[in-house]
Amino acid sequence: MKAECAYFEITRMARLLEVSRAGYYRFLQKSDNLSTIKKRHLEIDKKIIKIHSDSNGTYGEPRITAELRSNGEMISHNTIASRMRDLAISEKTPEFV
Repeated sequence: MKAECAYFEITRMARLLEVSRAGYYRFLQKSDNLSTIKKRHLEIDKKIIKIHSDSNGTYGEPRITAELRSNGEMISHNTIASRMRDLAISEKTPEFV
């Protein structure tokens, strides 16, 4: 519908496709929000990967969260933990000899 709105009225397309006009607009709003969320996740992922690699893989969720917060990032530790799981990143413990 979005591609055809230049040629046809939304009301007419909604009626022909048997969807509600309000539902179509809700769908558009939700898809825009998802795009924003995906962009935010990509930004966070880059920062997590950089901090993790700079620490030689020893930083886990608590230290990465603290590092991001000290850099002015407003983020929850649950978000960092979730993103690390999605990226398959975990801290490695130093081996004691």
